[in-house]
Amino acid sequence: TLDLVSPTRPVADPAGPPEILDAVAAENERVASAIRTDFILSAEIMAIALATVTGDSLWLKAGVLAIVGLG
Repeated sequence: TLDLVSPTRPVADPAGPPEILDAVAAENERVASAIRTDFILSAEIMAIALATVTGDSLWLKAGVLAIVGLG
């Protein structure tokens, strides 16, 4: 209707207030940091698991990594 846009009613900023944008950006940064940390820790766990496998078989190493990955 015509009363949705009127000179007396301000049009809302589609991006939202700056405080909300800052909170969203901070949350996105925190999530990205947590994902990076999780990836690094997972890689370390896989490296430790591979170091403990004494067999030379590729299938043995793949099996160990699969079990560690599922656990």
